[in-house]
Amino acid sequence: MKVTELQNVSPQSFQDLRDKLSEALEDELVICQFAKPAVFIGTSADEEAMVYANYCTKRKIPVIYTDGVHKSSSYHDSNEFRVFAVVRKDSDYPFLKSPWSEKLSQMQSLRIFAHIMVSTLSKFNVRATHQGDNLLVRLETNEVKIGRLSTRVSSHVRFSGHILLDWDIDTAEKAIVSPKHDMREHVKGLKELGYNVTFEQLRDSFIQAWQEVFSNV
Repeated sequence: MKVTELQNVSPQSFQDLRDKLSEALEDELVICQFAKPAVFIGTSADEEAMVYANYCTKRKIPVIYTDGVHKSSSYHDSNEFRVFAVVRKDSDYPFLKSPWSEKLSQMQSLRIFAHIMVSTLSKFNVRATHQGDNLLVRLETNEVKIGRLSTRVSSHVRFSGHILLDWDIDTAEKAIVSPKHDMREHVKGLKELGYNVTFEQLRDSFIQAWQEVFSNV
């Protein structure tokens, strides 16, 4: 499988590449680090209700619409590890040769991706779990979100996810609206939790965990 690493890439360029890869005929894994902050919002979302547009305009933070149907917004910057991959269902991987592969579901693919992400973090003694599309770490009194993952299954399987390294909560609170919870209490970067993990360390650990699943051997 082709592996592409993009550091200091613009968020819009990454989104354009995602759209392009969705139509690609070959499998590819993209590991990315943004050059600057951006807000992503689903095409079904109400921008006025989900984004503080004046602040984003003033700070030159682009608002980028994704092809997802979700009705939420999210803030991302250079202090996170981001991955995106496209795998054709007819690819020659043992993972896709299991008895249920022809009926590969969203839930099954998400469970496999979560296993890869949790395994990636375990190398640094981060005891992560997943609930739905959220990567979580349990603290003494609650669970905090440290990342997100999603999959989509059609003629190919799309994997998309990120892990927060040192999230800029001050900017996030001013850029997007979070109606579900207090971001400062419920969303944390690894550094704030006491884990000094670099982008490069996560990259190497993720590739190893990915290849353990997507191997031709």
